[in-house]
Amino acid sequence: MDDDGAETVLMQFSRGRLDVEVRGDRIWLSLRACFARPGFACCVSAFAVSGVIANVLSTFMGHLISIGIDGDGGDEKQAYSNVGIFGGSFQLLIVVSSIMFRRCCAVPERYYMIVIALLALGTLALALCDANLDDGKILCWNLLMVAAFVGPLQPISTRLG
Repeated sequence: MDDDGAETVLMQFSRGRLDVEVRGDRIWLSLRACFARPGFACCVSAFAVSGVIANVLSTFMGHLISIGIDGDGGDEKQAYSNVGIFGGSFQLLIVVSSIMFRRCCAVPERYYMIVIALLALGTLALALCDANLDDGKILCWNLLMVAAFVGPLQPISTRLG
């Protein structure tokens, strides 16, 4: 019996039915062992923070940039179309920047420094978003900066963890 994983107990009954029972206490022991490793909790935190930021900004994208796109009271239908295009660009930039930063992480020793740099740059980009809430055009560029810096944190911190 291995202490690193979950213990599986198989029992077969007479009518060809197979019943599988998994003891969950081994899973908790594995989780505790992972979090005991130095740096693992930081990787989980970076992963969670980047996911929350990307999802919240994607959810409220229309509210954030509708003032900048349609601040003069123009066509509301065109404004929603532009928000959809910008939201798609936001998601596409997350994917493209994730691919680019993964290529920068070819050497495993660079992962930790790149995660720290992305966290710092993402924080700066979010602060710029807060400072430019009234100017919609600059806010759009700042949101794209957030996508470029926060998006790659998920695959890189997963690999580092």
